Amino acid sequence: MSIARVGSSGSCVVEIQETPRVTVLKLTQRRSAGRRSRRELFSGQVEASLASVAKLMRAAYYLAVFLVLLLRLIAYALLLLPAFSKLGWDYFHNPYIRRGLRYGQKSRNFLDIYLPTEAGRRLHGKPDSPMPVVVSVMGGAWVIGHRLWNVQLANRLADAGVIVVAVDYRNFPSATLPEMLDDIDQAMNWIFTHIAEYGGDAENVVLLGQSAGAHLSSMLLLREWSDLEAPAWSVSDLKAFVGISGVYDLVSQSEYMDSIGVYPFLEHFCVSGDLKASSPSHLLPSLGRAVERLPDVHLFHGEADTSVPTTSTVRFAEQLLRAGARRVEVKLKPGISHSHPIVEGPLGNCHDQVELILPALFGAEEALARQMQLPLGLSMPRPVLDLASLLMPF
Repeated sequence: MSIARVGSSGSCVVEIQETPRVTVLKLTQRRSAGRRSRRELFSGQVEASLASVAKLMRAAYYLAVFLVLLLRLIAYALLLLPAFSKLGWDYFHNPYIRRGLRYGQKSRNFLDIYLPTEAGRRLHGKPDSPMPVVVSVMGGAWVIGHRLWNVQLANRLADAGVIVVAVDYRNFPSATLPEMLDDIDQAMNWIFTHIAEYGGDAENVVLLGQSAGAHLSSMLLLREWSDLEAPAWSVSDLKAFVGISGVYDLVSQSEYMDSIGVYPFLEHFCVSGDLKASSPSHLLPSLGRAVERLPDVHLFHGEADTSVPTTSTVRFAEQLLRAGARRVEVKLKPGISHSHPIVEGPLGNCHDQVELILPALFGAEEALARQMQLPLGLSMPRPVLDLASLLMPF
C-alpha cells in the first residue's frame, strides 16, 4: 500500500491513502479464474462420473436382458427336449445322412449330406437321373450357428426327393465376417465339385439361408461378382436363393438390438466395425447391372418376428428390384415368429420353408403334387408348441 503526503497546516497533517486498484483487480481476476477453473474441473469430474455410472447401468441392463433371454432359452429347450432327443437319435442313426464330411482345413469346416429316402426316391421317379440340391446355411446370431439346425428341414426335403447339404461354418468370436464367408464359399466349391458323386444335379441347386445364414448367403452372392479367382461355382449356377427371416441391413439391426436391450455386438465381427460394408442392402448400389444376373430371389418373414423386424426383408426386396434383380418374391406370414419356420412350425407339421423351396426347384404344379404325398413328420401337441413360442427368446 502507498501513502502520499499532499499538504500540512500547522500541527494538522492531512494524509490521503490511495487504494491499489490495479493490483486488487488482478488478484480478484486470479481468484475468479481459480474459482472458475475449480468449478469446471469439478463439473468435468461430475460429468465423467455420471457417464461412467450410465455405462455401468447400461452394461447391467444388457446383462439383465441377456440372463432373462438365457433363462427363457433354457426353459424352451427343456420343454422341447423330448422332440430334440428324438431328432438327435434319428440324426445319428439315419442311414441316408452322410455326416461330418470335411470341405476345408479350418475348424467347423464340415457339412452333412441328406440323401433322399426310399419315399423320396419314389417321388423322384427317375432312378438314373440326378436329383435337385438344396444348400442350407442356418443362422444362430453369427455365434451359435450349427449344421444340426437343418435336421427338420433336411428330413422333410429328403422325403420329397431332394438332396440337402447342411453347411457348417466358423462362428464369432472364432471368426470374423470375411472368414465366415470364406468358409461358406469353400463349401460351395466343394459341393459343386462333388455333389454329382452323391447323385446331385449341379444344374438344379437352390441356396437357402435363415436369419444370420440369410445374411451370410446374400453377402456371398454379392461378393462373388468381385472374386478375382476362378471358383468351381458362380452365382449364375444357382437356380434360386431363398432367404428366411434374414438380416440384410446390419446398421438397422444394430440399432434395433440396442432398442430392445440386446447388446449390439455386430460391429465386432465386421472389418473395421463397418456395418454398411457388411450389409447386402448397402452393397447393392455398387454392383450396377451385375444384379440382373442374380438368381430368382424368394424371401420369407414372419410378421410376429421380434428378433429381426419384417422391414429387413421388405426393404431388401425393394432395393433388389430397384437395382435390377430379375425376379424377387416376398411372403410375409402373420403370427409367425423368428424361430417358427425352423423349429416350432415343423414340429407342428407346418413347413413354410418346404413350401418355398419345392416350387423353386420343380415349379408350382409338381411341387404341390410332391407335398401332397409327403408323410406326416414328428408332431408335438399344439399347447406345448404355443408355450414354446412364448418362451423362445429369438
